[in-house]
Amino acid sequence: MGPDTSVEWSPDGQYLAYASGYGHEPDLFVVGILSVETGRERLLRLNRIVRFGGHSFELHWSPDGRSLLALGRDKDYVGPRMDSQGLYRIDAQTGTVTPIIQAKNICPPDCVEWPVWSPNGTVIFVRWNGGYRSIVALESESGLEKEIYRAASSTRVSRLAVSPDGQRVAFVSNGSVGKTLLKVVSAAGGEARELLTLPALAGESPLAWTPDSRYIIYTVSSNGEKREFELWRIPADGGEPQNLDLSMKGLLPYGLSVHPDGRRIAFAAGTPARSEIWVMENFVPALKDGN
Repeated sequence: MGPDTSVEWSPDGQYLAYASGYGHEPDLFVVGILSVETGRERLLRLNRIVRFGGHSFELHWSPDGRSLLALGRDKDYVGPRMDSQGLYRIDAQTGTVTPIIQAKNICPPDCVEWPVWSPNGTVIFVRWNGGYRSIVALESESGLEKEIYRAASSTRVSRLAVSPDGQRVAFVSNGSVGKTLLKVVSAAGGEARELLTLPALAGESPLAWTPDSRYIIYTVSSNGEKREFELWRIPADGGEPQNLDLSMKGLLPYGLSVHPDGRRIAFAAGTPARSEIWVMENFVPALKDGN
């Protein structure tokens, strides 16, 4: 597996989906769907979607569990003044791929990225618009787009995560001065709230919400000879970060997903040349304030 590895629990918690490059064909993808009950795995080979530059594949289950959302390009696309770079729906049974939205022009500078599902079936993603980037909500039935947040010029917005109650979107913001922030914005739109400044290397941190929508889980990473990462959480309403006392040495994180029962977490981690899927159980410690 490579750094494009994605991992996510299904909405009912019965399956774990992951994706990575084929290996011998690194620009094409395979999706694995693992049954938690039986341990059996199904593989969906996606001969249509290809890797988009340095962007992650970003695999996410639809709220009804019937399909998966992913980012990529259609390798067979031919068309004027529009790029096939965009968001695609993958049938979880057949692997059939259909486009949801594609870039309005050539990417870059017009791109879409970091897609996630809202519980109501809305697709939320980042759209590039020349010198700025916006978080946009797409009504999947009507095709209408609504901008819910616009970043300042030259600010990168990444790692979107929607709260399980559908009320808020957490994201990572990298400013032009090199400052990396964890922020939260209402899914209805408005001003973003800054929760904390992330440590070095955390700009690549995946984000995940706890099932009760109270906490956001993120990673703190270190590189070099002592490469490792730790799992932390912070109250979504603001407060002190809490170390979950879980760490992995020799690896860096790529994907992160919390099981609907709140007691298991799956993540993809590895070196830039290789990554693996891990599952931790009973990982949530008691709250330090006794709640």
